[in-house]
Amino acid sequence: MKTLFLLFIACITFTRLTQAQERPEIHIQGSVKDMQKQPVIYSTLSLIDSTGKAINFAISDEQGIYHFRAKLKAGIYKISASSMGYAAGIKAFDIGAEVKELQLPELVLVADTRTLAEVTIKSKKPLIEQKIDRLVFNVSQSPMAASSSALDLLRRAPGVNVDQSDAIKLRGKNVLVMVDNKRTYLSGDQVAQYLKSMQGDQIEKMEIISNPSAKYDAEGVGGIINIVSKKDKKMGVNGAVTAGGGYGKNGKYNGNTVLNVRESKFAVSGTLGFNHDKSPTSGELNRVLETTTFTQSSSSLKTLNSGLGKLSFDFFLDKKNTFGLGFIANQAENDLSNTSLTFLNQNQNSNQLNLFSSSLSKWNSQTYSFNYKSQLKEEESISVDADLSRYNNNGNINYISQDINSAAPDDKTFNNNRIGINIASVKLDYEKALFKKLGLEAGLKYSRVSTNNLTKFDQLIDGNRVDDVKRSNVFRYDENIYAGYLNFNAKLNDKLSLQFGLRGEKTISDGNSKTLDSAFRLNYFKLFPSLYGTYSFSKNHQVGASYSRRIGRPGYKDLNPFIYYVDQYTANQGNPYLRPSFTNSFEFNYTFFQQYNISVGYQQTNDEFEKVAIQEADTKLVKEMYQNFDKFYGYFISANIPVTVAKFWEINNAANLYYTDYTLGQIRSRGSALQLNSTSTFSIPGNYTAEMDMIYFYNNAYGIYRVKPNLYFNIGVAKTLNDKRSSLKLSVFDLFNSNQSNVVANLGTLNLDSRYRWEGTRVNLSFNYKFGKNTVKGAATKRKSSAEEQSRIKN
Repeated sequence: MKTLFLLFIACITFTRLTQAQERPEIHIQGSVKDMQKQPVIYSTLSLIDSTGKAINFAISDEQGIYHFRAKLKAGIYKISASSMGYAAGIKAFDIGAEVKELQLPELVLVADTRTLAEVTIKSKKPLIEQKIDRLVFNVSQSPMAASSSALDLLRRAPGVNVDQSDAIKLRGKNVLVMVDNKRTYLSGDQVAQYLKSMQGDQIEKMEIISNPSAKYDAEGVGGIINIVSKKDKKMGVNGAVTAGGGYGKNGKYNGNTVLNVRESKFAVSGTLGFNHDKSPTSGELNRVLETTTFTQSSSSLKTLNSGLGKLSFDFFLDKKNTFGLGFIANQAENDLSNTSLTFLNQNQNSNQLNLFSSSLSKWNSQTYSFNYKSQLKEEESISVDADLSRYNNNGNINYISQDINSAAPDDKTFNNNRIGINIASVKLDYEKALFKKLGLEAGLKYSRVSTNNLTKFDQLIDGNRVDDVKRSNVFRYDENIYAGYLNFNAKLNDKLSLQFGLRGEKTISDGNSKTLDSAFRLNYFKLFPSLYGTYSFSKNHQVGASYSRRIGRPGYKDLNPFIYYVDQYTANQGNPYLRPSFTNSFEFNYTFFQQYNISVGYQQTNDEFEKVAIQEADTKLVKEMYQNFDKFYGYFISANIPVTVAKFWEINNAANLYYTDYTLGQIRSRGSALQLNSTSTFSIPGNYTAEMDMIYFYNNAYGIYRVKPNLYFNIGVAKTLNDKRSSLKLSVFDLFNSNQSNVVANLGTLNLDSRYRWEGTRVNLSFNYKFGKNTVKGAATKRKSSAEEQSRIKN
């Protein structure tokens, strides 16, 4: 702590000394408004000298405010502003010899009636953008987005891996998944189902932040993935309708409607979508423990019906105060049937077990949010965000187990599982410019989580259902987190910027398994520092370095000590003694010619936890459970290299090479892994665009598990129709039916080899129609609150 304090004092002192030694510069500030006194956001401004030469440039922010900082001689200058849908505006002003601060009057832009009726924005962002603190996957630029779910799109994101159980990892590490800067309050199967119900045409981009600042929650040892929805900033009424259908081995369809109403004093936005997906999967599992061999083949058919609704209200009280209300509801029904055939061979004695199961789970979630922001002064603001979320899951599974070598009747078991989770959070954020080159961010947050999990098993005995007390369980978990942070930003000069942050989190949690009469309590306070620095050698060469400390908290269910039996040879068990993990992450990146980027990094984790498989020698039962590892080290190097082959053909290449080293007692699991993403985009005459993905994994690794090489391709074609409002998009996923997961593991005398296959090649066709006004006007955008807790919910 003393070292961090001295480092902070040194940063402040260096900033002040630098300010004293530099030549004085002039700070020019103003705002851009329209005729209705509404801010014109993202307008382009030029600072022009007396010779007519543009000597500096700026972009107006979400309040229409712009800033220029430059060393200027006394004289007459002009500010020129331009924005799509407006005639250019110019304002002249005079700078005196002793002026250091200059506040200009509002620059008012007049609507350009010649182009206001129909404005088409032609600019196109690259599919992958490497920014100084994050990698951005611009989903809206992909023809395949409309036919994809958010989870499908994550499978295509550089460095991201979605495994056979839909767990999301970044370079082999668990991440925090956020939507519009706020947590989904879900993880495991739930976050996957939520992302499956979120259609790609609702998404603007995905931000991959490997070293977040202290302003973000400390959860997520691998960093943060933030999914940003599309936000319409046009005045008036507008929206879009999307409908799509597809076929692989079974049919699927989806639809989505978006409606926006925006006026000078308020804005309303609503989204309603649904998704039907019926898809088969198959798998093979082989386990060897000394002289015992376990072989299992399985096939399943999953039918998912899900719906997602969003509604938000923004009220612009005046130019400095805004508050908003939001509501998100998600509902899904998952019908799964599974058949497995198991052979157990021990000392040449064989046994065969057939298992048939059918399950139906229904879950729903609701999130209510409130946010308020006040611009106290030009460079000082305060905001309050509050969220209340409820999550419920009701599921039942019917098992029929047949032991071929036994004369005993079939074992028929019925399982009912109910989960209820309530999450409440509130946070306060404050921002202020302390000096010309030093900014402060500070905040407080409190969150509370309460979970109840009831698992009940019945067995059919002599025609009657009898409670199976040994396999039934009641588990309750409560958690309180108190957090606060300070973040300082210093722009020392035109080339060098620094950021230092410190976050503290106090966690108090209680777990209680009533069935097992087992209780545990955790109470700890931890600090999470972060450092960030950037230096620009020139316009074409920039370097950056960052450090952050983050925490990984176990999922609520993973702390439950109860055993969940899949069959008589396979089970899952929670671990109440799991400790949270803490990761120190370092990264250095180099960006050249504003588009090529290379990053290298190192991670060291204490108490890293991953799943391990443990087989009991007498019963042959294999239990999968999370366990803390003794040590973890990771190294990575990544590169983003776009290539323009021709005017109509661009290729974006992203490569991630990483090395992981896990130690658990006498067992050491280490190795290298490689992920390659190469996406070609084509502009074709006749308003066509096309895209082709190549995704390759080599030896993907996590914990004791290694995933063998995998290569697959996706293609997509989009056509904009003559009315300019409609479009058709055709996508083919897993073009050569090659996408699969082959996992191997070695833990002492236990060797495991599994192969998992998804549905295979599938084709999707979607139609999109945009309605309403196309007039582009600036308006304030809704801020989203953030939360940290929901990613740990699991079935």
